[in-house]
Amino acid sequence: MISDQASQRKDMLWFHGKLSRDQAYRLLIEAGQQDGLFLVRESTNAPGSFVLSLWNEHTAFHYQIRHHGHCHFSIDEGPLFAGLDTLVNYYREQAGGLATKLVRCCGGGRSPPPSLCQTQPSITVELGRNLHRACEAGDDTEVHRVLQDPNINIEFMNDEGATSLHVACKKGHEAVVWILLEYNANVNSRDNEGRTPLMVGIC
Repeated sequence: MISDQASQRKDMLWFHGKLSRDQAYRLLIEAGQQDGLFLVRESTNAPGSFVLSLWNEHTAFHYQIRHHGHCHFSIDEGPLFAGLDTLVNYYREQAGGLATKLVRCCGGGRSPPPSLCQTQPSITVELGRNLHRACEAGDDTEVHRVLQDPNINIEFMNDEGATSLHVACKKGHEAVVWILLEYNANVNSRDNEGRTPLMVGIC
């Protein structure tokens, strides 16, 4: 049972954060060049999007993962999935237009951020909602307090796909906006309508 649980956790270590195409290629080479070897990385060319890098028949393939807001993703014009984890699990079962189905994740990765998965831990959701409420109210003291929690996800999205930075910009709370930027909030994040925080704001 323990070994099965460890194997399941290892199967989730496919997220590599920001990597260039060349860096992803080198990782796939170093990991053994096995057909079906893969990793998911943040796009360096399209902020807010992701890339699935996949090895098959001596070639590295790189598929753009489109972020449709509120934790929904697709590869090109393929099926829409709630969560990157759901997308990965789908392509583990079938190629679905890819060069091959996903077999083994590349070493050295980590679990994807909870905000990008179908099921988020309740503590992450509650902290995200608290942060959004503080941003909407312009309560910079509370914003600071919530952001210091190690479980906070500053990119948590509400049902409209808006992050805390969207909320603060929309309300025009300039002090809160600067606090969020100090904590590296993503200025390129897009809501369900494709708008960045600056596009919805008056700040």
